[in-house]
Amino acid sequence: MHPRPLVIIDMAGVLIDGGTREPRPGLTGFLSMIESKADLVLWTARKKVKQDARGKRQPSKQGSARLAAIERVHTFGPSLKAVLYGEDCIDSGLNVPNLPYKKPLALKDAALVWQRLGRDLPLGTTFSTLVIDDAPLKWALNPGVLALYPEEWTKGAGGDGLAPEGWIYKAVERALDAYLHSEHPGMAGPDMVTSAFRTQASGGPEWQSLPLDEAVRALGGLRAIKEASGR
Repeated sequence: MHPRPLVIIDMAGVLIDGGTREPRPGLTGFLSMIESKADLVLWTARKKVKQDARGKRQPSKQGSARLAAIERVHTFGPSLKAVLYGEDCIDSGLNVPNLPYKKPLALKDAALVWQRLGRDLPLGTTFSTLVIDDAPLKWALNPGVLALYPEEWTKGAGGDGLAPEGWIYKAVERALDAYLHSEHPGMAGPDMVTSAFRTQASGGPEWQSLPLDEAVRALGGLRAIKEASGR
């Protein structure tokens, strides 16, 4: 039997508006579909706890508020295995490239999720993991993980990506079904999924299988960063 597939989803820009924290249309049905087929992990780069000027630790309105916004419209079941925050990210020591302001680049390492969930190598890793995030650079440490990188969603953007007729919903559902019904363990490859959705009028999804050459060039010392993290 295949290990149950794992879906790791960023919150802001995928499930909710990062500014207003407005839930994206179709959110509940999308999450319910995933929970019926896979284990789920939510991961925001925003921190759960912050320090004030006196060094006192207190809950951060950013990280916890994003989860609360989702929980106001969706009740999670046992398939939600973990919620990770900025404290679980790796500080790259670099800023996000091509921005007019400085924003630290926080890296997400799927190995941390696999370790916390007790997923054994190798079948519990890239073979059964799907990442959904609007920030590809954050996953530069994870070549080989199948990833879906939709554009950042905001309240004014509209669209039906998470609805059953939307391309995100269809792509994720197809990937999970292909994995669950395959004779050999392994998530559906990008060619299997992309061909059905590239012709969308919107330009189609950015369905990519890492490595991200651009990310590697931007970060340079990925090996050093990973070794320094102790993971």
